[in-house]
Amino acid sequence: MQTVEEMGPLSIDLSAAVAAADNGPAAADTDRQGQWLRRRRLDGALNRVPVGFYTDIWKLLQRVC
Repeated sequence: MQTVEEMGPLSIDLSAAVAAADNGPAAADTDRQGQWLRRRRLDGALNRVPVGFYTDIWKLLQRVC
């Protein structure tokens, strides 16, 4: 079996995996949340509701309570 030194340079860039491992799971969660937010902003679906949505919800809540 060869050692790492005997194999020579690797063609795979492991810097992203090493950085993620160093930062721990909290950094991975933050990155995942950031990706979700970026995706939602690009889709244009963040904070968009139909016209009159909040008025209708308020009326519904008034009837229920």
